[in-house]
Amino acid sequence: MKFMFSSSVAMLTLVFGVSGCLEIPTTELEMTTSGPKLLDRCQRIPIQDRKGLQGGLASTFTLLNWNIQKTIQPGWQAMLEQQAVKADVVLLQESVDSAAMQSWLQLHEHAWQQVIAFRYEGQGAGVMTASQQADVYSCSARFPEPTTRIPKSTLVSLFPLQGSRYPLLIVNVHAVNVELGMASYRDQIKRIGQWVRKYPGPVVVAGDFNTWSERRMSLLQQQMSRLGMSAVAWQPDQRSLVRNLPLDHIFYRGLKVQSSTVERTTASDHHPMQVTFSL
Repeated sequence: MKFMFSSSVAMLTLVFGVSGCLEIPTTELEMTTSGPKLLDRCQRIPIQDRKGLQGGLASTFTLLNWNIQKTIQPGWQAMLEQQAVKADVVLLQESVDSAAMQSWLQLHEHAWQQVIAFRYEGQGAGVMTASQQADVYSCSARFPEPTTRIPKSTLVSLFPLQGSRYPLLIVNVHAVNVELGMASYRDQIKRIGQWVRKYPGPVVVAGDFNTWSERRMSLLQQQMSRLGMSAVAWQPDQRSLVRNLPLDHIFYRGLKVQSSTVERTTASDHHPMQVTFSL
């Protein structure tokens, strides 16, 4: 969500606190195609050689990134269908485990993982990564916002990539939004850096980074630069803005960008982003 801090605490208290509809699970779970598993907070990302890995993403592949705003806006299914039909990997933020979303995943035979950051009116919400190609590893973490205690989530996945010695590392990010200062935001970005820094294969880090201030934008850019990551460029750049700053980003390393597009929509308060990469 595109919250400005001045009004967000009051809004969240009104919507979640008074209604009593919000639940933050004490058991931290990552839901997957094959069932739930406990979050392991990505203590150690395995480095797997291509040997023994079957299939995988083609050496040229398309990735979709979109904050889907809990599917509360009309038209989200049509927009997701339009965008995802062209994508090999789908990264969603604020996805929900609704019957409609589950039906869509099953219809397209997607393998998927989702972090349940919190439940609202019975539906689990958090980042989701989906693809018709099965991942060979996933791990996840939640990052509670210090002001609201509502967690944001991050999901790490490894996908075999044809032509690459090592799997493709994808980090799906929904960054901390509401806080006084930047301590929690800085901690989340630092943790992402720890996962990515020593990984020898190709890497994509993408999501809603809530870069609504110059300080946040500068921190993110500096960290990605230190990691050797490049930012995908957008022309025209139609990403969602707060204070004239884009909230959503896709960074990459060990890949080349073939094309990139942003499609404006009313089906969310963010606009879906597509990029085609190749080795």
